[in-house]
Amino acid sequence: MEIPPDLVRRLKRLRLGGLLPTLPDRAAHARQAKLSPVEFLELLLQDEIDRRTSQSLQQRLAAAGFEEEVTPESITWDTPVTVATTALGSGSCSASTGSASRRT
Repeated sequence: MEIPPDLVRRLKRLRLGGLLPTLPDRAAHARQAKLSPVEFLELLLQDEIDRRTSQSLQQRLAAAGFEEEVTPESITWDTPVTVATTALGSGSCSASTGSASRRT
C-alpha cells in the first residue's frame, strides 16, 4: 500500500510522522483482522505512544551519559551487600531498638 502524499503531509503537520513506517503493515493487519475504523485508529495511536515512550527513554539515557543500560532483570539481587563501619561516621546505630544514638 502506498501512502498518499496528502496523508503524509497531514500526518507530519500533526507531528505523527512516526506512524508512516508502520502504516502499510498496520493497514494490512486491520483489513485482515476486520478491525473497525475506531479499533484501527486506536492501534495506530498506541503504536505512536509506544514509539514516543521508547524514544523519550533513549533520549533521557543519552542525556544522562550512562555507559550502559541496566534493567532490574540484569541485576543479581542475591549478591551480599556490606557496609564499611568507617562509612557510618562517628554515630552508631542499635539494631535491636531501631534508634540511633550519638556519642559525645
